[in-house]
Amino acid sequence: MKRPAIFLDRDGTLIEEVNFLSRVEDLRLFPLTADAVKLLKGNGYLVIVVTNQSGIGRGIYTENDMHAIHAQIQIELDNTIDAFYFCPHLPDDGC
Repeated sequence: MKRPAIFLDRDGTLIEEVNFLSRVEDLRLFPLTADAVKLLKGNGYLVIVVTNQSGIGRGIYTENDMHAIHAQIQIELDNTIDAFYFCPHLPDDGC
């Protein structure tokens, strides 16, 4: 069965921009993020987050740190994100 999907950026779209977010305690959802995601889900959309995380490639934080942030986003959004996809590479890596 086909379902519509929306692909959203993470930083600056769902959460406040923090340069190289590496700690769960620095995570801040925008005030209307939860309502917006619920509206999308209520209209039958899969909600997929795509994000560049070059801080991993730069050695600023680990992939596990990023997964902990995604887990916290899921907690704060009542597990409404269907999938997270990320690129850990540097901007010049040709991805």
